[in-house]
Amino acid sequence: MTAGTTEATASTLLTHAAGLHARPTLKLTKLAKTFAAKIEIAVKPEGPWIDAKSVVKVMAMKAPKGSTLHLRASGDKAQEAVEQLVALVDRDFDEGAEAEKAATWLVDRLSRFAPELAVATQVEAGGGQFLLVLRAV
Repeated sequence: MTAGTTEATASTLLTHAAGLHARPTLKLTKLAKTFAAKIEIAVKPEGPWIDAKSVVKVMAMKAPKGSTLHLRASGDKAQEAVEQLVALVDRDFDEGAEAEKAATWLVDRLSRFAPELAVATQVEAGGGQFLLVLRAV
């Protein structure tokens, strides 16, 4: 390690229902690209290590649900980068929150434009899915 260079490592469990597929990969790489540090990801502690800023390479990992993701970074704000990436994975890539927001928006629109329908939703955490139940009243 040279003067001014920092290094950081961490591991976290991938709990997303579909594993590290398109949406989570895009979110992970987008966040990684906000840091100047070199950031790598692997599904095994010994590697192979993949550039966490490359959508194609991260998707090619095909990490399924239940995989342990290993992250390492070196350079400016390496520790912050690793911490934020672990937090993103631990929050299930914020997909549950997005599904809830989408369900709320849809229920609002339906209640405005189709008030004769009784609308109920159920948000399923992990995978960003929601169930919309419509019933004529």
